[in-house]
Amino acid sequence: MTKETIEIRRIEIWSMGKICAALGVIWGIIGGLFAAVGVFVGGSAASASGTLAFPGFAALAGIGSIAAFFIMIILGAIGGLIAGIITAIIYNIAAGWTGGIKVKIK
Repeated sequence: MTKETIEIRRIEIWSMGKICAALGVIWGIIGGLFAAVGVFVGGSAASASGTLAFPGFAALAGIGSIAAFFIMIILGAIGGLIAGIITAIIYNIAAGWTGGIKVKIK
């Protein structure tokens, strides 16, 4: 087996953006689960304590928890896309100055 060293001198901006958006969706799902549970538990506890005048608040907490889940996924995807594009642009500039990352492959 021979080991070959390659140098990554340029990253395609859109490709990096898509990968980071996909990773953002995964992190959005994880964060969305925590946000959904937090909204649901907090809303249900406030409604059950009887401190709220609005009796349908528990139902709104359920709807809010679902909305929080999907909002986190969308924000994760958008944030990942933007971060990936910015990272690729900065990497391409830095790699032009210093050379790219060297990777050994088999």
